Amino acid sequence: MTHTRCTGFTLIELMIAITLIAILVGIALPTYASAKAAVRTQELRTALLSALNEARAAAVIHGTDTILCPSANGEHCDDGFEWQHGFIAAVDLNHNERIDDTDRRLLFLTGFKDVTLLTSSGRKRIQFQPSGSNAGSNATFTFCDERGPTHATALVMNNRGDLHNGQPSATAIAAACRI
Repeated sequence: MTHTRCTGFTLIELMIAITLIAILVGIALPTYASAKAAVRTQELRTALLSALNEARAAAVIHGTDTILCPSANGEHCDDGFEWQHGFIAAVDLNHNERIDDTDRRLLFLTGFKDVTLLTSSGRKRIQFQPSGSNAGSNATFTFCDERGPTHATALVMNNRGDLHNGQPSATAIAAACRI
């Protein structure tokens, strides 16, 4: 007579396996969420850098001012300092220092979620001159995502149009991180 042996998990083994999986998921989820937030912030930062460089190059190539500003609709500049809803760049063909129907569009980028991007006070738009310089004062772009104020970063553009990483001010962090 041959005996057949039943194979499988006992209830205790199954409970231990489920507990271990729950612990591993509990450890991994916060790390995954933080990494995902960092990637979204970097995507927005890269898009902004690309747009700034393209607008600056267009000003030099076309020998006229170009404008980069926040825009949720891609048609006209928004009247605010929030750039995460989208931004638009155009060659200012009629020299009226705003984007309208007569200007040549260079780009429109949108669709950035869960990241706040604010410009420094007084800088609702960036205007590049034919020399490639930035008309107006220095501009600071402050990024904040769901990781909070300790992970806020800044991109600073001087009057020559040069860009470098910076540390956002406490005021900029409070505004961007809504604290």
